[in-house]
Amino acid sequence: MPGPPGAPGSTGRPGSSGLAGRPGSPGPRGPAGPVGPPGKAGFEGPPGPRGPAGTQGSPGPFGPPGPPGVQGPVGQPGKDGATGAQGPAGAPGLPGVPGPKGKEGVAGSIGPAGPPGQVGLNGNAGPPGPPGPVGKPTRVAVYWGDGVDRLREGRLFVDSVVRVAGAEITYFYHFDKADLSIAMRTNHIIAIPPLQPSPKPKVCDECRNGLLGYVQQGHKILVGGGKGSLLWINDVFGTALIPAAITDPVRYTPPKLKNTPFIDAAGNLPAVNGVMGATTRSLGSHKPKQRLEPLYTAGANSAVFYLQSGQGFLVYYGFNWFTGAALADISHWESALAAGVKL
Repeated sequence: MPGPPGAPGSTGRPGSSGLAGRPGSPGPRGPAGPVGPPGKAGFEGPPGPRGPAGTQGSPGPFGPPGPPGVQGPVGQPGKDGATGAQGPAGAPGLPGVPGPKGKEGVAGSIGPAGPPGQVGLNGNAGPPGPPGPVGKPTRVAVYWGDGVDRLREGRLFVDSVVRVAGAEITYFYHFDKADLSIAMRTNHIIAIPPLQPSPKPKVCDECRNGLLGYVQQGHKILVGGGKGSLLWINDVFGTALIPAAITDPVRYTPPKLKNTPFIDAAGNLPAVNGVMGATTRSLGSHKPKQRLEPLYTAGANSAVFYLQSGQGFLVYYGFNWFTGAALADISHWESALAAGVKL
């Protein structure tokens, strides 16, 4: 950038009048002067020419909805629509009041019999009738002699017999002709509580025949469980039962004899301590014209079985009533005992 002009040189002496001489040569450039203050802004120039139009930008996002406008005036009602299809029929009305009875017409001829009508509903139960006469209780003779624990097993066995049979109980103490003849003559059932192996009840020969005849005539003998009880059956009825202690649960085993009351008894009996059965194989040791079959078994042993001779039965229950009553609910065993009463 060039510097400012230098200071003018000194003016020479005026020349003589006449023609002016040639101007002198310029003097040397003086040093640059100080920068002056900025000048005032010049006048605004005229606007430049209009540039070309720019391209349109992409639309911005929608703004928030504006406030709702003022509701317009209600328009005129439209024309009535066409009539719709007829709706379904309504429910039938109540029956009208019957008119006066007309004159009785002449009876026509009897037409053919129509088909049988449907069976009507059962009528309401009528009032109960008067109570019938009281039936005679089941009479049971209980042996109460040698081999019976009268304070424990024997007493609890008798209690169960009374509960399931509503029985009238009498007692006899010996298997001799005098006691046994009364027991067999006046009672429907003879009950033998669980017997201990010792002391062994004594049974006379004539009494063995009497007990066998008692069963053949359609009576029953119920025997409580125990080794002594199995030995008593062997002695009286000529079997060869082999005692077997049972610790597994026993289950109902349908016998060949059909429709016995045991169908409705408990299907399983608890095997608590004191269940004394017989090996099922030893049930084959019976006399001719007798049937000896298991009713409840556990493995190869029978906890409940029956001996049939003639029209009657002996039923053996391998349950020890004292031990069982102390340790378990005996209701299942009593249901089997009740079935033996009804057999």
